[in-house]
Amino acid sequence: MNNFVNANMHTKIILGVFTIFFSFLSGFSQKDTLHIYYSGMQTSVADSNDAKLTKWASKLHGKHANVEIYTYYENSTAKKFMAERAENLQMIVIRKARDYSTIKFCGPVKGKKSQRTVADVVFLIDNTNQSQTPNGKAGLSSSKTNTNNKSEESESVARPPVLDKDGYYMDSVYVNGKLKVTKRKVKIKYN
Repeated sequence: MNNFVNANMHTKIILGVFTIFFSFLSGFSQKDTLHIYYSGMQTSVADSNDAKLTKWASKLHGKHANVEIYTYYENSTAKKFMAERAENLQMIVIRKARDYSTIKFCGPVKGKKSQRTVADVVFLIDNTNQSQTPNGKAGLSSSKTNTNNKSEESESVARPPVLDKDGYYMDSVYVNGKLKVTKRKVKIKYN
């Protein structure tokens, strides 16, 4: 009886170690999917999906992602629309996360009828892209510094908003998930 209890305990310990080991490895190789929903044969991205892509790109926080963009078609007549949809989505992903993403695949694939209204942005965070920079610090190779310089340049070159006769300008903001256009009063500072 005592030998049976010891053998059973050793088996549980070994299984526990393997479970922890494999769950640790699966965290590094897991692909995540961002679903972008469309209406019918629409090829342009809606504002809500654009906001979703912006939020996704901001969550990268300097990590590099390998991206695959899939759109689905049922028959060959819809293939050209899905190719255009994938191309538009690729341009938005490049614009939102240019420094932090590499697009490995972009295009239409054969799918079910229920998948026609969905585009999938499949991404895998690449932890092996860390390299030594010239100053000896680990990190992405100078993409962080380039991003900071671009934002400083755009702030210094930014032109003031166009005002109407009452001193207001039109601005769009998201309120409760909906895009609203508002008027804002601006006090202009002249140097």
